[in-house]
Amino acid sequence: MKIKLLIGTVMAFLIVCSVGCTANIEAQKNQAKAIRELGEAYLAEGKYTAAYQQLVKAEKLDPRDPYVHYALGNFYYGKGKYNQAIEEYKKALTLNPYYSGEIYNSLGIVYVQKKMFKSAEEAFNKALELNPQDSITKNNLFELHKMIGQMGAAITHP
Repeated sequence: MKIKLLIGTVMAFLIVCSVGCTANIEAQKNQAKAIRELGEAYLAEGKYTAAYQQLVKAEKLDPRDPYVHYALGNFYYGKGKYNQAIEEYKKALTLNPYYSGEIYNSLGIVYVQKKMFKSAEEAFNKALELNPQDSITKNNLFELHKMIGQMGAAITHP
């Protein structure tokens, strides 16, 4: 009888704990999102130090948020730290491969800055595969083809 009581008590504790843990995880994710959005706002204003501080806090709270890694990629790009930007963009894509063509477009832009033109073209094409109507990516691919002397390819991708 004592064992059944103990098992019942443990089961009740586990149920209460799992409900509480789930609520705590959701609260933590919501907090991370709010902090990330603050970091993104600072980034948009060019306040890089404040942006970085908030984005790192958000990443600690929710390291599996692809949006925080994308924002960190944008931070590093803005600071001219292209290798770190690529790393963060790739983390975002690993966490959610279908996140958005926007990340692939950003990757392409970084690759252009690093003169990695083949990688840039692949990234732009992947972005267009995910969002065929994206005029910004189309233009970036067009400009890349002009830059590397592939005018024939540039003309077919306006």
